[in-house]
Amino acid sequence: MALLPPNKDWMSAPLNSDEYLDGLESFLKFMTDRLGKGTWCSCPCARCRNVSGRVDPKIVADHLIRIGIDPSYTTWYFHGESFEEDAINVETIGPSSHSQYEDGYSRDIDLVSEELGYVHLDGLDESMDGSTSDEDRNIDEMSLDDDSNSHNEYH
Repeated sequence: MALLPPNKDWMSAPLNSDEYLDGLESFLKFMTDRLGKGTWCSCPCARCRNVSGRVDPKIVADHLIRIGIDPSYTTWYFHGESFEEDAINVETIGPSSHSQYEDGYSRDIDLVSEELGYVHLDGLDESMDGSTSDEDRNIDEMSLDDDSNSHNEYH
């Protein structure tokens, strides 16, 4: 996909500012273009922090308008951005920031993957029988439960 993520400076702007609202609009457009219109996704607001299950995009928009976005959510992984695209964006900033990012890039991906419960298949012993434990399940399998009721208190 050719669509690069929009500038993220808006994430630190005051909630009711034009900069924040314009940036929010670009985020929602990016999310819709990447995930599809009406696709339920995690809520990146400062309260939900992408951990409260999948919700309707209208709830995401409402939370981001009223609560604000989690400022630590700088790679919009759950909303269509890949880590590779983030690396491309960093590279366009300048060589010094790219080299700093590249040094810890693999380590950061590993840490995030471990935290989310993804299984790394590289280097696995070929004699492994293919069975998986509960800890090895993909995060997508765990998010199939309907947690939308947990968001009712925010809207």
